[in-house]
Amino acid sequence: MPDTVPDPSASTPSSEWNKPWNYTHLGIAWSVGLLFKVTFLPCMCAIGNWRMGVGFWFDALIALRIAVAYTRNENGPGWAIYALLCYTSAFWIHGLTSWILKMNGTLHC
Repeated sequence: MPDTVPDPSASTPSSEWNKPWNYTHLGIAWSVGLLFKVTFLPCMCAIGNWRMGVGFWFDALIALRIAVAYTRNENGPGWAIYALLCYTSAFWIHGLTSWILKMNGTLHC
């Protein structure tokens, strides 16, 4: 058998997994998502208030997750998932709450 040297890069994770989270981008995504929620979710009824409450709870959970990641010095591309969730939160929260209201038979706002 010929002597072969194993490729050291084959057993190490990609460089993307070694990069720290991009907290600047996450802060921007969180702010843009909040702006979208304030713009698109409210209506002058209890359902609009409930949708805004769901949005604010989501924002609080994301802020807590970012704080935990910062404290633990987490690396990897996981931050991109949270950024995508923040950017699109107004739209999927509206869809989710509409679906919940439709299942309960109370969709009117």
